[in-house]
Amino acid sequence: MECLIYSLDGRVQPFSADMDGIVERAGRLTEHEFAWIETPAGDKDALHALTDALGLHPLTVRESVDGSSRPRRERAGEQLYLVLRSVHREGSDVCAAAVRVLAGRKVVVTVTDDTATLATARDRLTRHPELVRQGTSGVVYVVISSVVDAYEQIAEELRQELRDLEEQVFAPGRSDLSQDIYVLKRAVLELNDAVEPLVPITEDLLGEDLPGQVRHYLRDAAHRIRRVDGMINGMDELLNSVANAHLARVSTRQNDDMRRISAWAAVLAVPTVITGIYGMNFASMPELHLRYGYPGVLLLMLALSVVIYVVFKRNRWI
Repeated sequence: MECLIYSLDGRVQPFSADMDGIVERAGRLTEHEFAWIETPAGDKDALHALTDALGLHPLTVRESVDGSSRPRRERAGEQLYLVLRSVHREGSDVCAAAVRVLAGRKVVVTVTDDTATLATARDRLTRHPELVRQGTSGVVYVVISSVVDAYEQIAEELRQELRDLEEQVFAPGRSDLSQDIYVLKRAVLELNDAVEPLVPITEDLLGEDLPGQVRHYLRDAAHRIRRVDGMINGMDELLNSVANAHLARVSTRQNDDMRRISAWAAVLAVPTVITGIYGMNFASMPELHLRYGYPGVLLLMLALSVVIYVVFKRNRWI
């Protein structure tokens, strides 16, 4: 557990202590201070200890411990409860982690194992003293904005991968890209699960009574979220088209293969039939007594095979 004490003049002071010390310090906050307490997702004892000491709503705390990770927003009096989903890449996959924010008038508690997102949020808050002056609302914004930064970065990565995949689908060759299309489709859907619910959440937050600076920044974050959401919808539609095009090309190649096999089978059928007839070893065959019977039959097989080959070649079966 970590605790940061912010002054409204922009100063920040890390406060290192045990649970009792943090609770005691949070209870002595002045009118010009607020606290940001970071708690790991699995630290149930810490959250329950903060409930009574900081006046957090018991149901909200229970949701933070055992609740769903789907993005949501709830308001209980002066307390705001947000669930966001931060994302990161692991190989080709998009992995999500829940970021829970419990914001009161003087204290913000964040519950997550995604320390990278919180580090980005702390850095942004430090670089923008005007947000510190907005109190806990500024913390809520920088957490949302840091989550959205990851959305934008991963959306751009997925879009570039989609462009590369599209070029491979229509490139000459016989590569099987079905698995690549599926992996990219799954990554896009995972990102969509994190982004799509956040669109109405930010719209609802903009409808609240927010400080002017926070409203300005949050409006920009809402615009970025809608842009990423539009990118995801476009990628999803294009992926469906790429998948259909890939299947169509595979089907076309299979048809071409079958036509070639059928054409060569027809070419070889003539000598097969003729040699099969002569292979029956009947004695009363006139051609057996002709001087040029054997080479004549070979020339006949060759001529018929060439004629059939030319016919199929003109029809592009071979």
